[in-house]
Amino acid sequence: MYDTDLAAIYDDLYQDRMGKDYIAEAGELAALVNAHHPHASSVLDVGCGTGGHLEGLRHHFAHVEGVEPAPAMRAIATRRLPGVAIHDRTMEAFDLGRTFSAVLFLFSTIGYATTEDRMCATVACLAAHTEPGGVVIVEPWFSPGQWIDGHVTHTVAATGSRTVIRMTRSTRDGAAVSRMDMHYLVADQHTPIRHFHDTHVMGLYTGEQYQQALTAAGLTRVTTFAGWKAGRPRFLAIKAAAGNA
Repeated sequence: MYDTDLAAIYDDLYQDRMGKDYIAEAGELAALVNAHHPHASSVLDVGCGTGGHLEGLRHHFAHVEGVEPAPAMRAIATRRLPGVAIHDRTMEAFDLGRTFSAVLFLFSTIGYATTEDRMCATVACLAAHTEPGGVVIVEPWFSPGQWIDGHVTHTVAATGSRTVIRMTRSTRDGAAVSRMDMHYLVADQHTPIRHFHDTHVMGLYTGEQYQQALTAAGLTRVTTFAGWKAGRPRFLAIKAAAGNA
């Protein structure tokens, strides 16, 4: 997943074709963080991808860092954000040796934790990197009830001289795991048409499961707010201060 082929067209698909406005979202996220933690000065974006959110967040906070395990995605983020640390770590068991005012886990990346134990371990790792009184924001993947087995979709993105076509067939592996088989055609003025495919396997969790994981990790005041897709709100929680768990 997220190899060189996919990383090269990732922003074509999501930013240019699907209208994901990373800079605007970063501003909204910064406002939320500051509303709950007025003296916030640092942000960690876990699963930061190509660095789109961090590009905006660095203008709102004195210090930002990212975690991204996919080498090709991390390379793009590093080029985009000179001077910003983008760590090569797994997302469920990393240790950066410090805490942050806010820890963000966006764009449904939590779904790559394909068992509930792994999802809970991931949330606990996010909480461990959050300072007392700090903010954790998690954007969930689909719930089991939202997933449509056998659903087929396609996306076409044309940016400059390059055109990308993606076709996806979504299925279910058991009761609580989703599978997306994605095939891509990529063409531009200078190279022949290329085809590649990848498969994404992601856990399906209910809102109650996410809330229980956040609470078990020592986070309090769990609330939700609108995400970038209807029906999939983001979770926001506060790291309990010592003695106030």
